[in-house]
Amino acid sequence: MNPIKGTELDPGMPIFSLPCNVGRFGALWDKAVEWIVSISSLHNLVGACGGGGGGGGGGEGLLDCLVSFPFHKNYNFQNLNFISMCRWLAYTGGPILMSELLIKPKDNLIHQSLHAKAMRTPTNGDGYGLGWYDKQPYPGLFRSIRPAWNDSNLHDLAKHIESPLFMSHVRASSLAPIQETNCHPFRYDKWLFMHNGQIAQYELLRQALLAKISPEFFNDLMGSTDSEVMFYLALTYGLEQDVTSGMAEMVKVVKAAGKKAGVSGDLWMTIAISDGESLWCFRYGSDGTCPSLYISPSVDELTRLNPHVEGKFGDFAACIVSEPIGDYQETWRAVPEDSVVVVSNESIEIRDFKVK
Repeated sequence: MNPIKGTELDPGMPIFSLPCNVGRFGALWDKAVEWIVSISSLHNLVGACGGGGGGGGGGEGLLDCLVSFPFHKNYNFQNLNFISMCRWLAYTGGPILMSELLIKPKDNLIHQSLHAKAMRTPTNGDGYGLGWYDKQPYPGLFRSIRPAWNDSNLHDLAKHIESPLFMSHVRASSLAPIQETNCHPFRYDKWLFMHNGQIAQYELLRQALLAKISPEFFNDLMGSTDSEVMFYLALTYGLEQDVTSGMAEMVKVVKAAGKKAGVSGDLWMTIAISDGESLWCFRYGSDGTCPSLYISPSVDELTRLNPHVEGKFGDFAACIVSEPIGDYQETWRAVPEDSVVVVSNESIEIRDFKVK
């Protein structure tokens, strides 16, 4: 999903030094890159190639060897697709334990961290995060760089934290390093924000975009992802007063920065934002291509399908996900492209999100 502006590339340029990870380069190369990126999420490829071993002195890591495939300068890299994507879930409704959605259902988010279906790379092992609202004035936040499928802390927290509004995210890193401050959700004051997608050729726009963030917010930015920059740009342009307007202005700023830098400035995103009372979920792609996003069946429909859940979620509940979960996945509705789902006051509204 990430077209990269490619003219001439030096022979011997490693694939990961390109503006993005390459996804489509013939069927065989396509599969090879999927395999490479999946392996990179396991964090265990150190010193396994060349003269070194066990990560000590001399010799490259196996991953370095794998991704140093030389490209000829005449290769055309237009319209190639980026392949790393994250998965996330957001819930609002009657208070429930997080485990009711994160652990118990079929194809739950923890399962998707290792076996995602609706994406080119099924592994999301570069960390995870939980954000939730309770009786405290500000949301709780827990993030870790460990894979979600292999962290007992996540299971323990999910079985003990009860909340009427929470979100969780499993990460597949693109360019930003694997560190706790790069894991989602991100928090500012009462706001939580998480993202799946990317800004095309972000490394060429990063300095200009950082300069657009208001000093009021800049010192709260802790990581190095394009996602967090998108959040703080939206805050800068009025997200706290009008979420949809702040997000639209953020998209315009990114596109303008791309145009000025001579690149596309395209961005693709599904985003969840909350202030603890309402939930906004965006699905948007500036080039018409969007990551997947789904909304759960209503409480009434779910109760009709499975009477055993009656009363579990209260009179109203909504769950928005990157991929459907549970036993009745065919009843989940795809969120339309270029739209925003607004869940507030026990109602759901889907609005157009068009950015000119």
